[in-house]
Amino acid sequence: MEIPVPKYGDSGSKKLVVSWPHQKGVTAYKLEWSEYGYLRYRWASLSFELEATQEGTTVKKIIKGLKPSACYVARLFLRQDDGLKITWKGPSSVSAYMYTLSEEQETLKQQTYNEHAIKAIKTATNISMKACLDALDRGEVFEPVKTRNHQLRQSQQLLSNAERQNETAAAELKRAIDAKYEQETRLQALQSELDDYKNANGDARKEDVMRQLQLHRQKVASHAQTVEVLQTQLASKQSELSEREREVARLMADCHTAMQQAMDKAEAAQQELRLRLSTATEELEQQKHTVRLLQVCALWSKMLQVTRPSSTKWMISKLYWVV
Repeated sequence: MEIPVPKYGDSGSKKLVVSWPHQKGVTAYKLEWSEYGYLRYRWASLSFELEATQEGTTVKKIIKGLKPSACYVARLFLRQDDGLKITWKGPSSVSAYMYTLSEEQETLKQQTYNEHAIKAIKTATNISMKACLDALDRGEVFEPVKTRNHQLRQSQQLLSNAERQNETAAAELKRAIDAKYEQETRLQALQSELDDYKNANGDARKEDVMRQLQLHRQKVASHAQTVEVLQTQLASKQSELSEREREVARLMADCHTAMQQAMDKAEAAQQELRLRLSTATEELEQQKHTVRLLQVCALWSKMLQVTRPSSTKWMISKLYWVV
């Protein structure tokens, strides 16, 4: 006998509805489920016996206490009792992935139910209102009915406004939920692929990761040694630079001293030149004075040699101009 596989029927944020066709001769079933994504499934179970059920009918069960926005799988065991021996068979193949709704999706789902209820109430109200209006037009209603009709009109207007607001909020919520659900579905798919890869290549992947980790550690150690060497070289360069800076400072001090000494020597030489120039100027003036005296003496000598008065007068005037 082939054991049926549970099929997804409906879902909420914390429940799933599964179903399968009833098999002839089966008196009890055991339904197991587990959240998908573990390296090994963690099965929870629910056993129940059946009342008299015809072959081919559908058995439905609700799995409660689940996580929102999670992925689950299920499998089935069945019990046969021929009156002499009780036999359990199973498990069946694992079902397809079944997803619980998020709280936002369940809210949207409930809101959709409410919208259908509102539409049904609105339809019934419209029918009743039309009947009342027709009766009013025919003059077949009393004043209380008119009052009730007015209240129904007001209720219908309020209901229409509430429905429009509800539709707007539902559209915005649906867009947000769809975006979130798309991201969650994608994340679950990636997680499933990762888990499958871990299941299929767990040991090899672990060894590969260990090798990569060891290689990474070696690279880190090598880089640490390189950094240490570079730090040593940097310290040496800094020491050499400090020595060069001290040497430059010393050379600048020596250069300043030499320049000061040269300036002092130049100043002394300039003072000496000034003194020599002054001395030479004085000697030149003295020589000029001596020359004038010699000229006076020569003129005086000539004047003494001349005996004429006119010549004497001329010599005196010449001596005056010489002196």
